Amino acid sequence: MKPGEYFVAHRSRMNGLIAGTDATGIFGSSANDTFGSANERFHFNTATHSLLYDSNGSAAGGTQVALAVLENGGTVDATHIHMV
Repeated sequence: MKPGEYFVAHRSRMNGLIAGTDATGIFGSSANDTFGSANERFHFNTATHSLLYDSNGSAAGGTQVALAVLENGGTVDATHIHMV
């Protein structure tokens, strides 16, 4: 993503988000779709360039959904996700 570009996540639609913050502390990335902890809500797959969300991270019972697939090798980190 380019500087100044970001995703907006609405806390009423996604559990555990705090308005006015970015995804620091609830974001992870790896070359697969595996969330690293039960606290992780957003995960960026560096192999497929997919941004994923799961309401309870690696804990059982959550539903993982793809929010976006970035083309042309784009990357995402915690500062690219803002909660409102």
